[in-house]
Amino acid sequence: MVEISPFRATTLNPLINEKENLVAPVYDTIDDEMYTRYASNKRNVIHAVRRRRDMSLDEFVEVADHTLKTLFSEHVLKEREKESFYVYSIQYTIPDELRYEIRGELRKDEYTLVGLVALVDLDEGEDSILGHESVFDYNTEERYYLMKRCRMNLSPILAEYNGDEIAIGQILGEYIRANLPLIEVTHSGEKHSLWEINDTHVAEEISRGFKGQKLMILDGHHRYTASLMLKERDGITETMMMLVGGRDPNLLLLPWHRCIRGVDKDYLKDLLKEYTDGGCREYDEFIQDFNGDGAVKTAVYDGSGFRMLRGLDIFELQKLLIDPLLRVGGEISFIPTIKEAARMVDEGRYTISFLVKPPEMSIIEEIAHRGIPLPQKSTRFLPKVMEGIIMRRF
Repeated sequence: MVEISPFRATTLNPLINEKENLVAPVYDTIDDEMYTRYASNKRNVIHAVRRRRDMSLDEFVEVADHTLKTLFSEHVLKEREKESFYVYSIQYTIPDELRYEIRGELRKDEYTLVGLVALVDLDEGEDSILGHESVFDYNTEERYYLMKRCRMNLSPILAEYNGDEIAIGQILGEYIRANLPLIEVTHSGEKHSLWEINDTHVAEEISRGFKGQKLMILDGHHRYTASLMLKERDGITETMMMLVGGRDPNLLLLPWHRCIRGVDKDYLKDLLKEYTDGGCREYDEFIQDFNGDGAVKTAVYDGSGFRMLRGLDIFELQKLLIDPLLRVGGEISFIPTIKEAARMVDEGRYTISFLVKPPEMSIIEEIAHRGIPLPQKSTRFLPKVMEGIIMRRF
């Protein structure tokens, strides 16, 4: 079973102003345009967490290490004095273009997810920490060399627990209602708040609540796999995680849609004809049909209209359509909304978009327990932590 422990976190200095200008979204959600915008501020943490497209890996880790040392020396980052647990809260809303991709009973005007940030012992958790997605080797290697060079976990891995979920949630909720946050950052309409737990009794209650827990990685598979590499190669046996209740209605599961370019249209037409139905739909009709038909898991858009894919779940989509396209030179990108994925095709930037529904959480948990990984980028959990609010130096 997993073992959690308090630690001395590195955080944004609580005394500095304009904290929102120093943080950035999680590195793997940042496109080139966003990178340019955040990187215009030399003190933004993005220089330490996200590689610029034209950088080599060696250059990137050198820049990242220098950036972090500068942020420490300029007192932008500060290491806490005591080992503690931390509560991380994210208050957020959902953009209109995403609301229809959320099941009706989960739609509301505002969400607040609360989690515990702690160190998790990787030695104790070998059979108790499950993943559910495949990873890209080159992304894992990048995260490994970055963390090794900087000697830091740069952001917490998001993982779910299920045992004593209500009791732990009550402990965290009572603590944040009774105490002022250490840090608050409002960024892009979200409010990120961090509390340091200095009450020994509360910390002991939390530790007892997590005894016997099993965890499943939700967001951060590359960072988790890189942490395992640090354990095996460098003896770093703990990593930083944000632990949230797996049944919390403020934790949303959404899909990544797949856009492909660089493939021959005739080859694509032949590949698709066995799986597409005859109906070609406009956007509004398609959204209604796609959401309303529980048997349909995937669809396709090629510029002429939306079509359902017959009998293909995300595994079969990957095996029968996406893998063959990648083998003949196709390039893939992962897009967060159906509307954006369709626009990419309409603008000629991609040849085709494959649209998917997210698997149910129960299916993900079953797959994880069976040791069968989903294809890369099969799930997108919201909300996400911000880079720069809490780190851990080792």
